[in-house]
Amino acid sequence: MNLNYKVAEIVEQLGFSSIRIGYTYVLEAVVYMLTCNGEVVGITKTLYPYLAKKFATSSQAVERAMRMAISDACQIGNDNIRRLTGAESNCRLHFTNKEFIYKTVNYVKKQLEISNN
Repeated sequence: MNLNYKVAEIVEQLGFSSIRIGYTYVLEAVVYMLTCNGEVVGITKTLYPYLAKKFATSSQAVERAMRMAISDACQIGNDNIRRLTGAESNCRLHFTNKEFIYKTVNYVKKQLEISNN
């Protein structure tokens, strides 16, 4: 299955709204991190500039849009996002972009391993 499609499917299950531009940035960030072959990627020094260049915007705009998309998904607080983050209730659903991206990358890796077996 196409990696982009699988990541989009998982991110939507987490409660992300595809109408937010941050949704696209989160998708691209997760795919980018998955294709870095396990290398540690700096969020502010590598990921944001990469996305900003790809989408012809600024790193600050990428960071802000991702933060808003993550915040929206956390406010919805469905069971999938609770499982991903380990939060017991909606009041604990608040994460930095870095925390959320790394948790999502690990979640996607697990889901891909499950679907490949």
